[in-house]
Amino acid sequence: MTNTAFAVKESKNQSMDDDSTEKKSIDFIRSRQSKTLIIGICGTVGSGFRSLVETVKSELDIYDYDTHTIRVSDIIIDLSKKHPKLDELVIRNSAERYLKLQSQGNLIRDEIESTYLSQAVISEITRIKAEIKKKNNINPDKKDIGKVAFIIDQLKHPHEVELLRLIYPHNFYLFGMLRSESERIINLRDEGISTNDIYKIITEDKKSEKKTGQQTEKTILDSDFFINNNSGNKSLQKQAISRCIALIHGQNGITPTRDEKGMYTAFSASLTSACLSRQVGAAILNDDGDIIATGRNDVPKPFGGLYYETGNIADDHRCIHKGGHCFNDEHKNKIREKFESILKNYNIFSNEDPKSSEDELPSDPTVVSPGEIAELLFNETPVSSIIEYSRAIHAEMDAITSLARNPSESTKDKILYSTTYPCHNCARHIVASGIRKVVFIEPYEKSLALRLHNDAITELNEAYKVNFVLFEGVSPRRYQKFFLATGDRKDKNGKAKPLTSKYGNHIDIQFLDAPDDYELKIHKDFTDSYTISN
Repeated sequence: MTNTAFAVKESKNQSMDDDSTEKKSIDFIRSRQSKTLIIGICGTVGSGFRSLVETVKSELDIYDYDTHTIRVSDIIIDLSKKHPKLDELVIRNSAERYLKLQSQGNLIRDEIESTYLSQAVISEITRIKAEIKKKNNINPDKKDIGKVAFIIDQLKHPHEVELLRLIYPHNFYLFGMLRSESERIINLRDEGISTNDIYKIITEDKKSEKKTGQQTEKTILDSDFFINNNSGNKSLQKQAISRCIALIHGQNGITPTRDEKGMYTAFSASLTSACLSRQVGAAILNDDGDIIATGRNDVPKPFGGLYYETGNIADDHRCIHKGGHCFNDEHKNKIREKFESILKNYNIFSNEDPKSSEDELPSDPTVVSPGEIAELLFNETPVSSIIEYSRAIHAEMDAITSLARNPSESTKDKILYSTTYPCHNCARHIVASGIRKVVFIEPYEKSLALRLHNDAITELNEAYKVNFVLFEGVSPRRYQKFFLATGDRKDKNGKAKPLTSKYGNHIDIQFLDAPDDYELKIHKDFTDSYTISN
């Protein structure tokens, strides 16, 4: 029985990789894993990226990678010389470099495509791979080029990360660099940048007004590893990066830190939330790392706790099952409608009858309607950020109140982990409950916690205040992938193995070929194993 389709495919793909007929199907497929790594770097401006990139490269050298660094800033400068929609950049000092690169990057995402810089990175990876093949006399059609690593310095928009994850789903890792704003300001000042320009640079870097502009804060949230560079201590940075690279390769004996365990617990709790606004989780741990409470944002039920999935919707009164809408948004919309009603009743557009109808408003196109003013007042004031009309309690409060139902435990001197920075309502209860430290990942712009309670809360590691600190370590989304051993931890003699990844290489399996190729390979092996006689 012949298979013409496979014969054509095999001859076309003979670089798959010339030995497909000599191995059993499963052995062949196991051997077709990519050894290439792509590491993206993301972080807020002034965090100290040069030392990070150098350290990542030196750690990859230990694993015998041929490492190449791709600087997105160089790509922007190069595109500015070539692309018809862009003007060539003229950079005279450090401030101009930051500001003009930010502006040009935003223009590229806005005028061309939001993923255009990622496309340029992928194009550069392809070019470098071709050079490696040529240099090492490797068949251009061969996909396996050995242990090659690419460091992408830096990614500034979630769409850029998304495209890279789509192309390299199992061998792309994002390192998120964290540093306090005060230390970043010092770094930028050391470059001779004025205070005024520093704040322009930091503001634009954090979150551009346009959705296609820089969105560093959002981009960091998709990191596989969060690396804190607050101390600027290179040995600590090296230690953190060494651990990241070791985890990627499945090094035996690395287990979660207390912070990683706490944040993963909080993240797991968030997955049980049905809140229509966002999923937030919290966990309270003691100094020994014991989990004593968890919480999520959802609707409270009678006699304690929150509604849970029971399989009986009639007993579930969460918003999704009670009208299917957000009650907080409903009340905010009523406020906006009230604004419009007041503006109409007090008709600020005319000195005539205050009860004039909307049809009698001036026809001058520069004059806006009551509805437009109401929309402006709503969106440009804190009214749009009101949170107290929600039926759900927040995750931090759920965790704290769960301890109120448990007389054997207390919040005093405990650590609270939250997937999101606490709002100012939760913050005051956190302070009052005696919790001494809060660890979080995602910022929460609506929170006025530090502004209202700077006498009791700090982000600067002060001993006599409740410390709110950024999480550092393995992202909770990747916790199981990095800490679940997929291979044996010891050999047949009981000796510990250095690596526990099932198939060698790194822990994620990125195959070199499409599933169709392996399907056809197995089909051919199977049909060749017997003869059909008529």
